[in-house]
Amino acid sequence: MMALVVAARERGIKTIDVQHGKQGKLQAMYSGWRIPEKGYQMMPDIFWNWGKSSAEHILASSPDRRIHRPIIGGFPWLDYYRQHVSSHVVSDYKATGKRILVTTQSPHGVNNQPIPDFILDFMRESKRIVTFIFRCHPNDPSGPEYCRRRLSDLPSELFRVDDGRSNLYDSLMGVTHHITANSSCCYEASAFGVPTLLFGLDARSIYKDEIDNGLFSWTPGSSADLELWLEENNSPEDPNDVVYISSSLESTEAILRHAENGSFNYYESTK
Repeated sequence: MMALVVAARERGIKTIDVQHGKQGKLQAMYSGWRIPEKGYQMMPDIFWNWGKSSAEHILASSPDRRIHRPIIGGFPWLDYYRQHVSSHVVSDYKATGKRILVTTQSPHGVNNQPIPDFILDFMRESKRIVTFIFRCHPNDPSGPEYCRRRLSDLPSELFRVDDGRSNLYDSLMGVTHHITANSSCCYEASAFGVPTLLFGLDARSIYKDEIDNGLFSWTPGSSADLELWLEENNSPEDPNDVVYISSSLESTEAILRHAENGSFNYYESTK
């Protein structure tokens, strides 16, 4: 959207980039920029962030910038969902035992199988009562067919395939656990009190801080690790303690009221 940003700037229109996934220190579109005094024509005026962590990553390379600055607007959809949608949701996940949502990504890097071997090994060998829901990325049209082929030799009662067009939060409210290679759905899962197991070397690099502080669990790709993870009491004690995503309709409303008057509460780095 850089050309649109330039066009807006030429007409005196402010532009705001709204966070839609993880904005970590390795995200080159957001982190690592050295901002000159007058900024860049193609960069938005404001970065609307989910929380303090994302804002800190954006500011780390040039904390004294006066343009292209972040605000913590949060992710108000989470709060809206809790207040106005969740009480009307009727989950169709009625299986007993553990219910695991697996959010897949298209093949990339060392994760050349969206459904890794260790999950298939677990499904073949485990004596637990576990139902897997494989949710394909909405931008992966071949995902559902891939999942059906990959799982074709397993009993159909062990799994279901979600094409990704349903509401993610409906799915999260109906499961007990979440597994992904590196989808930022892990943050949303934690906000609903659902523990996440990350797998693969990419995830170990991308989510190093979160894995080290215990927010997420990790495995290189072991069915034994998956078995052990399911035995542990690994649910967050209080989903509201998750700091990566702030979600409050009231605070967002206050930010927008100030914005109507042309003022923004920019985040100032404390580091």
